[in-house]
Order: sequence, then structure tokens, then C-alpha cells
Amino acid sequence: MSLPKKVVVFTLMLGLFLSSLSVASAATVRNGKISYYDGVGRVGSDGKVLTKWDCAVGSNYRYTITKGTPIYTTNLSNMKSATLYKWDHGNFWDPIILDVQRETYVTNLGGSTSAGYITNGKISY
Repeated sequence: MSLPKKVVVFTLMLGLFLSSLSVASAATVRNGKISYYDGVGRVGSDGKVLTKWDCAVGSNYRYTITKGTPIYTTNLSNMKSATLYKWDHGNFWDPIILDVQRETYVTNLGGSTSAGYITNGKISY
């Protein structure tokens, strides 16, 4: 009598495990340059007043990445990272993958304003 319960529990656990793998593999990861801009306090293209935690994607991604999407951002040169939110878009294309607020760029990602961009950046969403 207990064998069928064990089979059911095993099947459910296996199903949960496999479904979690498919969710994890659905993330999009891009590597490239991360630049900065001064947008805090202005209204982004998605209609929200921007904070230091908001960022802009390239215009070619403005409809692909929906507004408010969390974007996990890492400076691979020093492994500093931040979770930012897409509330803006700008006219830039590869190799720049993201435009972040100046304060976040310097404080949270360790970028140098004299360099103009982080050369070894990674984003996932």
C-alpha cells in the first residue's frame, strides 16, 4: 500500500525539479559594455520617474524587455553587481548592453566615469 504513495511522491518531486530547470534556463544573458547616464529625477521612456535603481536598454530591446523587468547586472572585472529595473531605453546598440544611472555605475558597479563604460559587463533578465 505504501509503494504507490512513494511512486506518487517521487513523480511529483521529479516534476517539480524538472520544471524548475526549465524556468532557470529561460533567462537571457548578454555580455558587453555597460555605460552610464544622468537620468535620476526625470521621467523615463516607460513613464516612471527614474531612481538610481532604474536603467535603460537599447532601443532595439524596448519592446522585447517589458517595463519594470529586473535586470541582474554584474561588472565581471570586480564582481560587483546590482539588480536594476528597465524603465527607459536609449539610442545605443552593441557592444553597449545597458545604460545605468551614474551613482549606481560608480557606487554599486565600481565603474570609472573617466573610462566612460565598464568593458566587461554581464546582464541577465
